[in-house]
Amino acid sequence: MPPHPQQTGQPMYEQYGQQPGFDYGTEPGTPVGPVEAVKRYYGKFIHFTGRASRSEYWWVALYMFLVYMAVLVIGIASLPTGGSEGNDTMAAAFGLLIWLIAVAHALPTIALTVRRLHDAGFSGWTYLINLIPGVGSLIILVFTLMPSSPAGIRFDRR
Repeated sequence: MPPHPQQTGQPMYEQYGQQPGFDYGTEPGTPVGPVEAVKRYYGKFIHFTGRASRSEYWWVALYMFLVYMAVLVIGIASLPTGGSEGNDTMAAAFGLLIWLIAVAHALPTIALTVRRLHDAGFSGWTYLINLIPGVGSLIILVFTLMPSSPAGIRFDRR
């Protein structure tokens, strides 16, 4: 891993190939609040370049968890207490709603995870580790927990 720019005395853009005067967004590791994180999640839903801080990633993870829990609670609360035919229909409707939410958020979530991997210094192709049954998701979880790396600047669009 290369030394931090402050240790070498070079400006960050010289050490990591960044262009002076270009707006690269927030510095790596800059925390964002929950509202800003969700705004970025929807605003950059197909952007696989750039970086996402840990706070940005985990605020969105909490937001998505709350969305799924709200749909689940509403679905369970609205189930009729009577016959099983009504229960089956309502359960299928809310199952379909959860599936639609998951499909609609699949691409933005992959893009956010790729940007988070960039911030930790990994290539976005590292996301494909998810395809390893059993351990792939755990490995990606560990990578998303890692701190920001100044070397992630190489993934910014120039």
